[in-house]
Amino acid sequence: MEYSSFWRRLAAYLLDSIVMEVTYMLLVVVAFIVMAVCGVQPYVDGEPNALIVYGVMGGFIVYYWAYRTLFESSHWMGTPGKLVVGIRVTDMEGKRISFSRANARFVGKIVFGFAGLAYVPIFLTKKKQGVQDVIAGTVVVRKNEDSKDSD
Repeated sequence: MEYSSFWRRLAAYLLDSIVMEVTYMLLVVVAFIVMAVCGVQPYVDGEPNALIVYGVMGGFIVYYWAYRTLFESSHWMGTPGKLVVGIRVTDMEGKRISFSRANARFVGKIVFGFAGLAYVPIFLTKKKQGVQDVIAGTVVVRKNEDSKDSD
């Protein structure tokens, strides 16, 4: 297996961020249209409606979790950003990961990402694993193992 570089993973992350932001904003616009049609007030006494604010924030967290875990545990073995840059998430034998393993990877990425430590080990380990990969027993590999990684 040819392990993915940090830079390729970063490119995938940036692409996924764009995809997630655009699609989530479209969902929010549709939700606001539905709320307007149903008569839901976006402001209460001049202040933003707290239920709407928390709903949008909570919805994004759920969306972010579902996007990552469902794509990485699917037969595609990666998010759209990962597929575009030619990488995928596998177990240590190169097989598709389970939904529970994708969840463990997600939680590890969130917990150690806030501390700024999730990706440091990629530069230090032979298999270029982030903390989330070590926790979940996963690796990120080049999709086409016959090609050479020039980055």
